[in-house]
Amino acid sequence: MNEFIYFSGMDLMIKVKHAKKANTLHYVSHREMEPKEKVMAEHYMRAKMISTSGHNGDRPSIFIYRGTDNRLKRKLASLHARHGVQRPHRKEREITASVKNLINAAMRNYYTEKIGEFLVCARNELRNGMPQEGRLALLKQQLHELVLAYNAYADPKIILEEIIPPELKPFWLGLKEPHLSVAASR
Repeated sequence: MNEFIYFSGMDLMIKVKHAKKANTLHYVSHREMEPKEKVMAEHYMRAKMISTSGHNGDRPSIFIYRGTDNRLKRKLASLHARHGVQRPHRKEREITASVKNLINAAMRNYYTEKIGEFLVCARNELRNGMPQEGRLALLKQQLHELVLAYNAYADPKIILEEIIPPELKPFWLGLKEPHLSVAASR
């Protein structure tokens, strides 16, 4: 008797040959089995053999693991294709990538809002009068940190020169002044 058994939790395909007279089970797998997997598979095969053969379990069955059989890989691939089964590790990678993308999108949105709020606050502070040089340095540092945080989660990256409104650029040292005047940009 030849039988194919698929263990979905382990993504493991085995082929079992039962010799009733010798009360032995010879089996091969599509890949090398971990010791824990062998114990689980043999336990299942013993239970299945008892239920189908009427063997009451008085004497132990002999299990002979014969290694791997590449033909089972093709059989397993065919099973996956027919039933839309994905390997557990592939699903895990897809889930991990999806979660990472969601986190990155959420963090990009969060830092986009923070940068926008910061620019509104900086604009309001400049409208109320020129801030002290120390305060201006602190504002520059805070914006720089927000941009770095945003870039940790974004692709493509942004640079300060791209996000600072024209009316704020004259207050940021080291940045080029736009060609338009402040009055024309409003």
